[in-house]
Amino acid sequence: MWDLLLVLTIIMLAIMGYSWLQSRRATIRRVRATVARKRRMSDACCVTFRIGGAGEKELVVPEEFYLSENEGQWGILTFQGEIFKGFDPE
Repeated sequence: MWDLLLVLTIIMLAIMGYSWLQSRRATIRRVRATVARKRRMSDACCVTFRIGGAGEKELVVPEEFYLSENEGQWGILTFQGEIFKGFDPE
């Protein structure tokens, strides 16, 4: 039982590490977007941004940003892969 738990933990950490590395290698993008939805999980604040014709992108954001921005707010979103870099409201 413990062997299986250890193997699954190692696999999960490897996947998370790969995702983090891919995001760090991605190009930093700045796009015009709107705050579409906000949701709070037990350990993270998530915001879904609607990006013009490119669809939607959900990112984990700092709690200060989560509390300060309202749904429908337009601005310039800066992100790198799955990493939120900033949002400048219009």
